[in-house]
Amino acid sequence: MLKKNLIALTLILLLMMMVLSACDSNEATDSEAGANDTTNATDTTEMAAGDFGTPILYDEIYYDDIPEGIKSEVDQLIVNRGYFHWNLDGENYLLISSGEKETGGYGIQILTFGQFESTAKILVGEGKPGKDAVVPQIKTYPFVMIKYEGDFSVSEIYNETSETFEPLVLE
Repeated sequence: MLKKNLIALTLILLLMMMVLSACDSNEATDSEAGANDTTNATDTTEMAAGDFGTPILYDEIYYDDIPEGIKSEVDQLIVNRGYFHWNLDGENYLLISSGEKETGGYGIQILTFGQFESTAKILVGEGKPGKDAVVPQIKTYPFVMIKYEGDFSVSEIYNETSETFEPLVLE
């Protein structure tokens, strides 16, 4: 009986060691840290916060909550990288899309949104899957959509590596 308990305890310990070591295997190496580390994105935001003027309040809009009048336009626009603005009944809607990606695991989020007189700037964070990440093998279209109030236009949208987003055009 003691031998069975010892074997069971050994197996449990081995299993726990495997699980715990697997948790550490997704850490980025120093060379990958800039591309995958969200802490770097936050640091970039804090460093650049002075360059973003007065913070603008906004609500993130999920796909199911997109107004029916523009949902088909959103579906058309998200296949390309860029942004598009709508003004519906005095409310501003802004779509920012990373464009088509070959797999899952990508994402986009607004880090900073600030107003300068009659224009605004946005800094976004774009995430990508880690080198050894297991992701769905299907095309995805990461985007973020927001609703905000104000009488100004968005003049600059870029990510942490200063890549700009260009205005999208409906066809």
